[in-house]
Amino acid sequence: MNDISPVVDQVRLFMEQQLPTDPLTRAIPLALMLLVAGVALSVLGAKLAKPGIAVAFAGLGAMVGVAFGRDSALPTPLCALVAAAMMGAVGHLTFRLWVGLGTAAVFTLLTWGAFGYRNVLPYAAEFQGRSSSPAQVQSEMGVMPLPVPGVEQLDRTPRQWAEDFWSFVAAKDAGVERDARMLGTAAMLTGLFLGVIAVRWMAILSTSLVGTALVVSGVGTLLTQLVPGVYQAVTAGPTILGIGVGGFLVTSLIIQTLITRKAPAAEPASSGKH
Repeated sequence: MNDISPVVDQVRLFMEQQLPTDPLTRAIPLALMLLVAGVALSVLGAKLAKPGIAVAFAGLGAMVGVAFGRDSALPTPLCALVAAAMMGAVGHLTFRLWVGLGTAAVFTLLTWGAFGYRNVLPYAAEFQGRSSSPAQVQSEMGVMPLPVPGVEQLDRTPRQWAEDFWSFVAAKDAGVERDARMLGTAAMLTGLFLGVIAVRWMAILSTSLVGTALVVSGVGTLLTQLVPGVYQAVTAGPTILGIGVGGFLVTSLIIQTLITRKAPAAEPASSGKH
């Protein structure tokens, strides 16, 4: 947990910069929206994925139809209706492709997350605790000066901190960028293939993972804004946190598997007399 704590601090700083001081104005409603969306996605994500994609495409088509109707002499409602029907059909017929793309994105993020935890985060404590003297590291491009922690570091945004941290890691491990790129490509292709081949199972897995992430984000935001002491206690115990998140994910997988299971075919009624 000591290795990941600098990154957690930067994430919390980013949230504090993006959210207003008064938690009731945006932070709490945003957290509740994430929580509700995460629960809905974890329970009904795979079940509603196909009609949801069709409706989303139909909505996009309606917007295009409205714009087309305004620029032409044709009736706007008719253009919107026809475009919505056409795009809705496209979304319905290309459902496998969109599950594949979604699975590819989820697999890529998971792979990069695991790779970062194993190969990048161990450098976080060293990066955060560098001496205040100017440091230089030898990279593939030559000698690259690193920002000096202290007053300057306090003025850096989380994005600047992340960019400086990645430069620091790349200077320490010259192959980290290549390995991350190779693993990301492999995960993307694997997710795309499995998403197209095993649509139901990958839709269940992807929506459960994304829904769990949204629930964790919503709960984390609520704890940060309302009871920061509890938030610090939870993040200080990664084992308990992992058990809770894993339990929610497994529950989501089980529920979605049961909900999306096809009903058994009814046996044909016997027409003969006994």
